[in-house]
Parts: sequence; C-alpha cells; structure tokens
Amino acid sequence: MHTTSPHLAVPKQVLCPAPQVCDDSTREAVRKKVDAAVIGCLEQGHNVQLVRRDNRSGYKAGAMVDGMARIEDQVRAAAKQC
Repeated sequence: MHTTSPHLAVPKQVLCPAPQVCDDSTREAVRKKVDAAVIGCLEQGHNVQLVRRDNRSGYKAGAMVDGMARIEDQVRAAAKQC
C-alpha cells in the first residue's frame, strides 16, 4: 500500500525521476531527430533525460532495461540524501 504524508521530507527526484528517452539508433539522421525532440522538451521546461547506450544488445528491451537501471541508481542516490 502506498501512502503519503505531509510530514515526510522526500526530494521530488525520489518520487518522480525525470522521464527518459532511450535511444540506441545508429543512423545519424535518427539521432539528430531524437536530439532535436529532447532539446525542444528541455526548452519548454520539461525535465527529460536522453539515454544512449554503447551497444544494442537486447534491442528495444535492452534499452529499456538499461534506462530502468539508471533510474534505480538515481533514486537510490537521491534517497541517501534524505
């Protein structure tokens, strides 16, 4: 069960990490489009992260697994600051 309390001081990044754009495309034209989309989101004030991998193992599922691992690391690091 998930409950919230106004008495808990939890940093926002623990409860809501930034959305990720996971891109492991190898075509330069696609990478440029992804870059432009992410920059557009950032310029509009949205907190997003662009995640690129060095390899394409696991294809799209691999990119998602890698992204989830990064989020978990960020949440753990933010939680240690509480």
